[in-house]
Amino acid sequence: MMFSLILLLALAPDDEITPLVEGYCYPCHSSEKARGDVDLETLLIAEDAPAGFEQWAKVARVLTEQRMPPERRAQPTDEERGRLISWIEGRLAAVAAERPGRTLVRRLSRREYTHSVRDLLGVSLPDSIEFPADGSGGEGFDNNADTLFVPPLLMERYLEAAGTIADEAPLASVSRDDAHAWIRELARRAYRWPDIDEDAARLIALYDSKAESSHLGALRLVTRAVLVSPRFLFRIEHEGLDADAPELASRLSYFLWCTTPDEELMSLAASGALRRRDVLDSQVDRLIADPRLMDFADDFSLQWLGLTSLRTTTRPNGRMFPSYTDSLRESMIAEAAALFAAVMRGEGTLLDLIDSEFAYVNEELAAHYGLSGVSGEGLRRVVLPDKRRGGVLGLGAVQTVTSYSRRTSPVLRGKWVLETMLGSGTPPPPSNAKSLPEDDRPKEGQTFRQRLEEHRKNPECASCHQRMDPLGFGLENFDAIGRWRDEIGGIPIDATGTLEDGQSFEGPIALKRILMEKREVFCQVLTRRLIGYARGRGVEAHEEPLVRAIASRVAEQGYSGPSLLRGIAQTFLPESSSE
Repeated sequence: MMFSLILLLALAPDDEITPLVEGYCYPCHSSEKARGDVDLETLLIAEDAPAGFEQWAKVARVLTEQRMPPERRAQPTDEERGRLISWIEGRLAAVAAERPGRTLVRRLSRREYTHSVRDLLGVSLPDSIEFPADGSGGEGFDNNADTLFVPPLLMERYLEAAGTIADEAPLASVSRDDAHAWIRELARRAYRWPDIDEDAARLIALYDSKAESSHLGALRLVTRAVLVSPRFLFRIEHEGLDADAPELASRLSYFLWCTTPDEELMSLAASGALRRRDVLDSQVDRLIADPRLMDFADDFSLQWLGLTSLRTTTRPNGRMFPSYTDSLRESMIAEAAALFAAVMRGEGTLLDLIDSEFAYVNEELAAHYGLSGVSGEGLRRVVLPDKRRGGVLGLGAVQTVTSYSRRTSPVLRGKWVLETMLGSGTPPPPSNAKSLPEDDRPKEGQTFRQRLEEHRKNPECASCHQRMDPLGFGLENFDAIGRWRDEIGGIPIDATGTLEDGQSFEGPIALKRILMEKREVFCQVLTRRLIGYARGRGVEAHEEPLVRAIASRVAEQGYSGPSLLRGIAQTFLPESSSE
């Protein structure tokens, strides 16, 4: 009750804000008329504090993105809009300390487990061992603590994997004289903690009980025990920001490398130096420069951009698109990761994710894009001849995953732009929505776009399609596997679109120019996704001011990828840490 009272007092509008809320918000969101089930008038006196956080954070977001008030309603001036946003965020920030962010027990994801085993024992997980898929949650990533369950099948796989890994690890080099020291070191690194005396003693006792009959067999038994220990399989951290330095080492390492901390991180953690902000910043820079950053880039970009289905359910029609091979698909995925990694390393800026003058291609992918002068299987950075393909919208992987097997989908592509680039969700289609043709060839004198226009006349569908379709139309020059085209069935492509605010454009170059105007929103969206990934949970409503603060600092620093990663890593630190 005390918390609710604090919230009510903090969010109570002052005389300066009340007229703005009443004038611009109450016409649609009052007790009398609560469109979208948003009643701001009642919310001001609600006792449900968590609901208040969620609702007010949404209000701040739609105001920032200028989605509210609706276009047909009276609009606040930029100064008034800014005052409303500042009021909401200031009040949320004022009570954020009363509701600290959750720190959850997290099981290692499949990728984290695989990389940790590789770096601990130098063993790659055999293809014959398949772990159940990790579910996604929070900000849409499979390292989310809320979805990392431990079903019986997974435990069976852990036991099987531990035996196989123990058999394949290079344990023969460990002598009897070195066995105890080796076990202590394995426990220290596997459990990611310097103080492992009790754990090491139990493992050493296990080794001693079997070593007389088989030294190598005893080492394998110890290795298996370590690999199925909860201390290895789970990351258990303190609540809130009061993490010990070893926990900071794990947070940082699993964030930027998807694996266990290395010796330098462990040493800094043991000494406590990692709790200093300048030391943490320097370690972020070191991890960014390491080749293992590619593990993070691949994991994050694949999920953030929605590309995971390229390896599962997305199957372009083989007869229509015979050039779409497994190797081309993998090159497309690698291109996305390489672009993201380059930006995070500072070999470009965050704005290059919207529109870049370069791309990472190999010979097969370059030929697919119509680029010349590239040979070999390895990706290389090339300067693009024009502005059509740069950025994530120009990635063949994105264009393929937002298409159907026989045609492109302006709807899927527009939805992807809204959600991935602008953080604006869309509801699912109504159950009575009619399906569209399987391919985009002109039929009965109508282009596919004209048939889609007919579909959009359904009032239940129109509101969402008005937001999604124009964005997707701007990408129609890319076919269902990302090749450039100027016509369909002899009819020129119509890549024009008109947005909700009346702004018109044509083609991907103009669309990217519009997105560039929304760079601040994009930076906030990416920041939110990265925080969710780093923390293994969804970003909570009262943390939205933190997201905006980090994104604002990054914008001031030229949209630097390293500065964004440093800003997120600094949120791992206790508030009392020194500069």
